[in-house]
Amino acid sequence: MEKVSLPIKTKIAAWWIRILAIILLIRGIFDTLSGMWLRGHEYMYPPFPLTHAFSSVYLKFARFNFIFSILLFFFSYFLFKGRKWSWIGSLALLIVNFIDRLQGFVSFLLMTARLKAGIMIGYFSSYFFFLIAFLLPIILLLLDRKNFFKVAT
Repeated sequence: MEKVSLPIKTKIAAWWIRILAIILLIRGIFDTLSGMWLRGHEYMYPPFPLTHAFSSVYLKFARFNFIFSILLFFFSYFLFKGRKWSWIGSLALLIVNFIDRLQGFVSFLLMTARLKAGIMIGYFSSYFFFLIAFLLPIILLLLDRKNFFKVAT
């Protein structure tokens, strides 16, 4: 019996998801380490009494990024194997994270009216990169779903 190859758009999306998961995993590790550093050095910031609360929120976000990236890598692995449940899971995770990043982007735009242009451009480009990075595999997976479900098990 001949093994049918995965559609090319699905392969591109799976590789894109895998690279995105690695980037988010590295970012999650660095965010966790910096959040732990903030929590351990509260005495250095006496004018900022909310350092503990900030580091708690920061650590929760970093853990979310860490878990999300591991799940994305897991789903991309099984997407290469041609599993339907991995297609659904990776699409759901990408959409949830895209909506989360979009909400952060909109709130950033609403709250940064008074920031300097250099700071705004840096944050804007970071948010814009992640919005595009999550949107491309969503589009590729949705465009090639019929072909993928023909060959998937």
